[in-house]
Amino acid sequence: MINDIHKTLWMTIFLRCPDQDKQKCIAEVVQSNDIKIMDSIRFHLSMRNQLHLLRSEPS
Repeated sequence: MINDIHKTLWMTIFLRCPDQDKQKCIAEVVQSNDIKIMDSIRFHLSMRNQLHLLRSEPS
């Protein structure tokens, strides 16, 4: 699905797309069984969740 040269660009586009599009991209990655991209997706989504929690903390 995604060759090594385009993985960084693909992840950048993925991270900037709306959540609805992210779900489609994730389904595509799962179907292609691309472990490296799936690990990267998990990492970045967990970072986003962590940042969200930090932003919601009281000052």
